[in-house]
Amino acid sequence: MTKAGRVAVVLGSVAAFVCAGCFAQSSGGGTGPTFGPPDTSIGDDAGPDAASADAAFDATAPADATAPVEASAPPEAGPVDSGPLDAATSADASADAGQDAEIPPGDGGPILLYAPAAVSAIEGLVVSGGFAYLAVNPTGLVIVPTSGTGTPTTYSTIAVQVQQPIVAYGSNLYLCYGDTATGQFALGTMPLGGGVVTTLMSSAAKPVCGTFLAVDSTGIYWTSGNDLVSVPLTGLPDGGTPTTLWTGDGYASSGLLLAGGTLYWSSLGIFSMPAGGGAVTTVASNAPGTEGVQMLALVGGDLYWGDLETFGRGAVESVPVDAGAVQTLVSGLDQPSGIASDGTNLYATNGENQAPLGSVLQVPLDGGVATTLVTGWEASWIAVDSSWVYWVGNQSDAGPLSLYKIAK
Repeated sequence: MTKAGRVAVVLGSVAAFVCAGCFAQSSGGGTGPTFGPPDTSIGDDAGPDAASADAAFDATAPADATAPVEASAPPEAGPVDSGPLDAATSADASADAGQDAEIPPGDGGPILLYAPAAVSAIEGLVVSGGFAYLAVNPTGLVIVPTSGTGTPTTYSTIAVQVQQPIVAYGSNLYLCYGDTATGQFALGTMPLGGGVVTTLMSSAAKPVCGTFLAVDSTGIYWTSGNDLVSVPLTGLPDGGTPTTLWTGDGYASSGLLLAGGTLYWSSLGIFSMPAGGGAVTTVASNAPGTEGVQMLALVGGDLYWGDLETFGRGAVESVPVDAGAVQTLVSGLDQPSGIASDGTNLYATNGENQAPLGSVLQVPLDGGVATTLVTGWEASWIAVDSSWVYWVGNQSDAGPLSLYKIAK
């Protein structure tokens, strides 16, 4: 039976390393600094030093990032009136920062949407409502028009932390960051399209939330080391108390996905539980390739992920959410870390840290022959909309990670 036309839900997060002990109790919240009008200078050097989760936040030192973070898939929402992105930045200033003010139409090949001024780590990607949201370390949060025209906007006071996620839900973006104005770690929210950032939780000593983030109408959820943690939205920003929903068996929890009121994540296996708490279901026990999963995709009744093995041992795999045998859709890959779906096909990045050996693939949901959309790339985070595939990558191990798109 074909799976074409099904609704797809995708949420991505961090790469294999998970920072043990990244969760810290909140010191309370309140409305954070108003970062407006936004700083539109691309390539700001401000950023925190988050090499150690236990280290105090240093608002002046650049972060030592190592791996991506990301998220995409809750309901799409367009730009909001409270935070327009029409900041007046000249084309010359944009070009100096490594990004042309306008990208000419492509010839069917990759189109560059954003390139940082210097070698940076892009730790997260969300595409929603005509904009791409990038967690760029150490630059800050960068908002890029997906049309390929216009000027990216940078919030340089939102310094990106190592292994910190961003995720869209409804009409808002949720993110974990280092606040260069207050010198604290924070969990905050802002309208999609840009605007005022509101601090929901903050801490002076440690990152507030962990490495994988999910949101619904009642709460915020994240993984922290082996644990799965939640905090009710009703308690924020005035002091909601985090609750540990699940503690793992010594393997880091990763690849957090929230869909239909159910949380899905990987450890050494794939697990699920009701978002409000309850019994944990083992979807796939000790499944190969499920430790350190970066992104999970849910299409119909099946979960999909990339097995991060290297040297041709990686694969795109799936399992029914009500448990069953793990199926391999594509094999012979190298670190296929990113995965997304439009309900008709899967899209996967193959070759994280493997330039020029990597690629971006289109994979039939039921298996079959994969189509290579681009090859010769290092590629990690991925997202899709109705017409385009977006990914983070480059064609040189020495070059900066950048944002590209290609027509489906």
